[in-house]
Amino acid sequence: MYDELVKQLRDNAEFLVKASSGCLSNGFSDTMYQAADAIVELIKPRWIPTTEQLPELNVACLVYNKYYGPMVGWRVDGKWFRIPGSRFPDHPTHWMPLPQPPKEE
Repeated sequence: MYDELVKQLRDNAEFLVKASSGCLSNGFSDTMYQAADAIVELIKPRWIPTTEQLPELNVACLVYNKYYGPMVGWRVDGKWFRIPGSRFPDHPTHWMPLPQPPKEE
């Protein structure tokens, strides 16, 4: 969905630039390019510092711990757990949502 929207924004911005042949201000096309870039940035996965935001309770996510690196983990009653269910010796510093599973065709 987002990929198609970004493509359409960039294609339309390119069309406006070519169609105007320099006769029109390209401020609108610049805004379209900026909107496409903003969408890409918003949907790109990023590590979220635990000091900034915590994941929902009892929801698996990818977590980063300086001792163990990235792994799947979750929070239960304020405590962090990792597979196979043991507690972290130290709280993770960052987390990110797990990606959606692939769609079956």
